[in-house]
Amino acid sequence: MSLSVDEIIATVRKEGVCCIPDFLTAAELADARADLDQACADLGHGDQEAGSRARLGGRILLDYPGLARIYNHPRTIALSAILTEDPAPFLQEIVANRYYPPVDALEAHLDEGYGLVPAF
Repeated sequence: MSLSVDEIIATVRKEGVCCIPDFLTAAELADARADLDQACADLGHGDQEAGSRARLGGRILLDYPGLARIYNHPRTIALSAILTEDPAPFLQEIVANRYYPPVDALEAHLDEGYGLVPAF
């Protein structure tokens, strides 16, 4: 990864999110994008208007190998363990958001009672 683990953790703690350009291989990223598009189509979100967001959630997302790989990726689990200070983190909720450009930056907000999501 181009960012060190310390840089990633510091950014997540400060900003709430961190873009990690080479977290996935090009093939893993292509598979995840294709599966997200397919999940959107399968779950009735395939034809969205520009500027909208499709929010998908639930166990069904694990039926898409490209998406499941992200949730179960060793790097995802390792970073989650560090962030939560729990050596065996678990998924509380499985969610994928698909934004249809152009999309304005999000303001800080409460995300369904799970905590503050900073602006990005």
